Amino acid sequence: MIEGKYSIGEICSICNVTSSRLRYYDEMGLIKPAYVDKETGYRYYDSDATVLISIIKYYQACGFKLKDIRSIFDSGDLSELRQMFEERIRELDEAIVSLTMQRDSISAWNNLIKEGQQMANMPDKTVYRKSFSKELMYVNSPYVLENIHYESLVADIELFNHIPGEGYNTVGPFYVYFPDGNYVNMEGVKVYINPHPLEDSLACKEATGGVDALTTYVQGAPAEFGKAYERIREYASGNQITLRGDSFHRSVIDRWSTAREEDYITEIIMPVEGKLKNAEAETFGV
Repeated sequence: MIEGKYSIGEICSICNVTSSRLRYYDEMGLIKPAYVDKETGYRYYDSDATVLISIIKYYQACGFKLKDIRSIFDSGDLSELRQMFEERIRELDEAIVSLTMQRDSISAWNNLIKEGQQMANMPDKTVYRKSFSKELMYVNSPYVLENIHYESLVADIELFNHIPGEGYNTVGPFYVYFPDGNYVNMEGVKVYINPHPLEDSLACKEATGGVDALTTYVQGAPAEFGKAYERIREYASGNQITLRGDSFHRSVIDRWSTAREEDYITEIIMPVEGKLKNAEAETFGV
């Protein structure tokens, strides 16, 4: 050791960096050795290098690239530094929104799987009374989808091409709307999905919900849906409730989660005329 100087190994140990990283800092013009032994070619660094390495590592931890850090070192202009900081803050704000949307989208999906598993384990076939709030939701365009397999509706690529963003700005399940309550007939069908609360654009959205309805869950492929419709009709008839005639399918577990059709869980929603007594409040779209 030369007095007041550190070898590469020593400064790497002190600053907790690798020798290759230190050499890269050197190549980038961020840190230069204080002394180079002409006979051996060994490089030695002084205490100022330890300060610079700490600063570099902190800037990197904040997301700055080495070329940006070199610009900061070369300039020394505080106004330029502020401009770089403000730009980085904008980038982080955008990343926070994006990551929040992704997290919430996955969380809602996870909740659907949990709900589906709970319903699959229920021995009875309950008909529920629910009052759905009106929500502004993404909707497919055009509204008429013909000659399409039912399963394709809940993985509607046209819908995702239509709405803004990358897909994770949506939360919750798909709602497939049948204006005449005939899920075999695709004419006039609409597909809805809830936008994330942070998505404030009005593009591609339409108000839906705002109804009281009878609902029930059904397990399995679309061939099983008829049983659920009949269950609701029998309940409505036995309780003097008038069905409106249209229907929604709330896709709880579907092809997005499993290829096993026998594990699919769908909530069939049949709106009624007027209001229902003892209806449970629900948010349409979640």
